[in-house]
Amino acid sequence: MQLNVRTLNLDASQTLDQYANERMEALLGFVADRVESIDIRLEDDHGSRHGRQLRCNVRVHIAGAGTVMVDQVDTDIYRAIDEAGRRVKRAVRRRVKRSQVFDHRRASRAAA
Repeated sequence: MQLNVRTLNLDASQTLDQYANERMEALLGFVADRVESIDIRLEDDHGSRHGRQLRCNVRVHIAGAGTVMVDQVDTDIYRAIDEAGRRVKRAVRRRVKRSQVFDHRRASRAAA
């Protein structure tokens, strides 16, 4: 599983990168064999009318099941990472389950 973290308009710190890496690895470990890559983008949305908004965008590429993308905005980047992680875990679980159902249907049609 390849994991990439990019920061835009934020002070890039090794602590923040490490936190994002560890959080996603912990949450997506159950499908580590199917995940090809995880791209995490952390950014500060300047010019926001609603105060400072920090964004965590996570894109997960799953072998045989496509791509899952989650975008989370919060005033605290660590909360944004946590919530994006929880959301992407649910989305990946659904996507993998759905792909297994379709694989099972294809296999049963081929056997018939």
